Amino acid sequence: MKIAYDQGRVEREFIIGDWVYLQLQPYQQTSLALRWSHKLSPRFYRPYRVLEQLVRWLIDLIPPGSKIHPVFHVSILKKQLGSTDKTDSPLPLVSETSGHLQPQPIVVLNSHSNGHKHELLIQWQGLPTTNAAWEDEYQLRNKFPDFVCP
Repeated sequence: MKIAYDQGRVEREFIIGDWVYLQLQPYQQTSLALRWSHKLSPRFYRPYRVLEQLVRWLIDLIPPGSKIHPVFHVSILKKQLGSTDKTDSPLPLVSETSGHLQPQPIVVLNSHSNGHKHELLIQWQGLPTTNAAWEDEYQLRNKFPDFVCP
């Protein structure tokens, strides 16, 4: 029984200064996925530097002042392979109503009408232009009332 259990188990160890990717929960953190299909959405979020190892299975990743909990279990981290010429990138803001991560819209890149629905191509904060997504203008105005749409 123990042998069968150990075959699927992977011991992950990180040291301070390692770069790791943070695994997203695809059905809870839908605002970061920005894709039509959960299957095609990214599974890991940006490389972060390990700041502190609290115990063998808990890692402190996110710098102080962030709006999400900074400590993560090693099972949702993946070590970055290759060069480590990365800089720490901030996480998007957390929605006050749902408590989930929520990137902020920066600029409207394009717009079109799809039948009776008006859609805007939105570039999101902290994400490249290639991750811009078409959003319904009505829903966008309700979700981000301070964002100025043309």
